[in-house]
Amino acid sequence: MQYQKQDKTHKHISIRFELPDYEKFKAWAEAEGRPMAAQARTLILKGLEEYSERSQKQA
Repeated sequence: MQYQKQDKTHKHISIRFELPDYEKFKAWAEAEGRPMAAQARTLILKGLEEYSERSQKQA
């Protein structure tokens, strides 16, 4: 078995979708001309920014 040294600046996540949601997400990513992973990163970052903004407003 071969192991690779992990880059500590990057973390990996796994997202599970129900099949109909997966198909919609896949079609959306293809329509945007982007890989699904890139589309997912964009959505995650957008969600984190919105969460941060809401948290700052509440403080």
